[in-house]
Formats: sequence, C-alpha cells, structure tokens
Amino acid sequence: MKLSIIIVSYNTAKLTLQTIKSIYHCLPKNSPLARCFEILVIDNNSHDNTLDLLTKLQQKNLKLLPQKNNLGFGQANNLGFQSSQGEYLLFLNSDTIVHKGNIEKMLTYYQDQEEKSPSLGLLAAQLLNQDGTFQPQGGDTPTLASIFNTMFFLDDLPFLAKFLPAVQHTGRNFNPKSILSHEFIPKSWVGGTAVLVKKSILEKYGPWDEHIFMYGEDQELAHRLSQHQYYHGILTQAHITHLGSASSSSSNAIHGELKGYFYFFRKFYPSWKKFPLKLILISGILLRCFIFSWLKKDSVRALAYKQALSMIIKQ
Repeated sequence: MKLSIIIVSYNTAKLTLQTIKSIYHCLPKNSPLARCFEILVIDNNSHDNTLDLLTKLQQKNLKLLPQKNNLGFGQANNLGFQSSQGEYLLFLNSDTIVHKGNIEKMLTYYQDQEEKSPSLGLLAAQLLNQDGTFQPQGGDTPTLASIFNTMFFLDDLPFLAKFLPAVQHTGRNFNPKSILSHEFIPKSWVGGTAVLVKKSILEKYGPWDEHIFMYGEDQELAHRLSQHQYYHGILTQAHITHLGSASSSSSNAIHGELKGYFYFFRKFYPSWKKFPLKLILISGILLRCFIFSWLKKDSVRALAYKQALSMIIKQ
C-alpha cells in the first residue's frame, strides 16, 4: 500500500461525499496509484446521514471508522494513522475537492526530495478558493513577536510586512504572484487541510497531539518535527480546492486559535512568557472588538472576539 488518505468527518455528509468522489475522479482505475491507495474516513459521531451515504459507495478501498463520540481533529486523525497501511499519509479535510493529477504530484515531489535529502516533513497542497484564486495558509512559528504582528495587523503594512514574522500568512506577506514563480514555498508550519507526510516520521516522532481538540494542532506538529530538523512547505503546483470554514464556525475558529497559542507556549516555552502572551492577546482582541464593532460593523465577529476576551482573561 503506497498511500493512505485520511479524512475526519463531522456532520458534513454532502461535503465528505463530494471530497471522496473527487479523489476517485482524480485517480482513475488505470493509474498506477489507483491500485495501491486507501481512503479512511473517521466519522466523529455525525448526526446526519454521512455513514449511509458513504456506505452506498461500496468501494473496496474505502474504510469507514465510525466513532461513538466527537474525538476532535487530532485524535480522530490518529485513529486513521493507526489503522492505515500506506507508506505515505495524506490528511485531507472533508470540505476539499481534489483535482486530477495533484495527489500524484505531491507524492512524486515527496519521493524525489527523499532521494536528495530525507528531511522533508509536512508537504501541503496549494489551496484554492472556489473561484480558483489562491488561498493563504501556514505561517511562522508562534512566538511573542509573530503573534504580536498578527494581532496588531502589522502583517498588513505595505512594504514592511514581508520582513515581519506573522503566525498567519494572510496579510501583505501573502503574495499570490510569488506562488506562480516558485515550485515549493517553505513555511514554518502548514495547515492540516491537505498535507502529506511519510508514515515512518509520525511513527518515530509521534503523530497529532490529542490534547488539542481542534485548531493549532498543525502548528504544534510542524514545530515538533522541526525540532528534529524536518522542514515543511507548500507544493504550489499541486492544487486542491478548500471550501473554507464549511465544517466549522468562525467563532470556533477564533476561540480555538487563541486557546491554541496558550497550549503551544505551555508546551514549548518557559512559563514566564505566558504573561506577555496574555497581554498581547488581550490588547489585540480589544483592538479587534473596536474595529469590528464600530469600523466594519461586523456584529458576528465582534461578538466572537468579546466572548474570546473573557476566555483569555481566565487563562
């Protein structure tokens, strides 16, 4: 078995079905990889008709692993990892669409890099929005500086932003033009939306951190592998459409991201850094509350940050 594709689903029946169908469409039966891959779907106790829809597909290389509880992203992925038979693992979100030839591109590139230097860790696909434009992902390792720049929008400053570390490369340091001119873009961390890794790496250094329910687990894994001299990045020619926040609310994403910073700092940094982190987050959240309440008139995001503020104060 060459490749195991691992998908975690939770109440995304139609999206998950669409993702799986796109995999079979992009891997026709006569392709070499089609004869040596499997798809494992870990369903986190969905209350929709996910299992019924997937069972009707009746594909031999499709394995369903239904759970009695919602295990979260990390633990569910680890169940897929433990049940997989592939030499390589492709962790894929349930709200993605795979395009023809792109899984092969990722696998070929990974194998080529192994021959040159066996230190490639996480290889992410270039994510696309529904309209075909490039979707940003990944960024710099969470530090006091990179979080400060992100929380205070310094990564949006013209000219200066590209010189400043930022946890999320979504501001001015996200340059779509540069994507077209590079085959591989290195990142300190890449999103877990569509990421390929050799199974033996996770067997040796540990898989996803199960203490993280959702959000921040990709940053944790990338940093942990970086400590063992692995590097990560995006293969720009391997395109996978990501339908965005279809599987999670923006409020959950905001809260999960902020909580993830505290967990990351507790795990990797000395305890004295928790206090300045808390000050940075509280100040940045207050700024966002003002912006979304009065300038952008976005009541949904304003409320999400107000709720996040009370959560951070308790940390």
